[in-house]
Amino acid sequence: MTTVGGHYFVSYSRVDADGFARELADRLRAGEPSYRLWMDRQEIAAGQDWDEEISEAIKTCVGVLFVLTPDSVGDASGCKNEWVWAVNGRIIWLTLIALFGATRGR
Repeated sequence: MTTVGGHYFVSYSRVDADGFARELADRLRAGEPSYRLWMDRQEIAAGQDWDEEISEAIKTCVGVLFVLTPDSVGDASGCKNEWVWAVNGRIIWLTLIALFGATRGR
């Protein structure tokens, strides 16, 4: 299996895109070529500083996959910091729109 170099940061809202983001990550990892993806729940251990870990993951990524949902663009969204870090770091990003009903968990 061929793996594309570098990791891609997956930005998503746990409120309405958790299942969608996990399924997307599983498919991209299993595909040919395979992609290295960075997702908070899988990469951040208990006790680590979330903002610091996420900021570093964005700074060192090849690109950001932004899963666009109503909650991800809401006023209280935690995704906003991720966009700012990506834009300020001039990171390439791709916006994916999670359609209604596509965000259900497995």
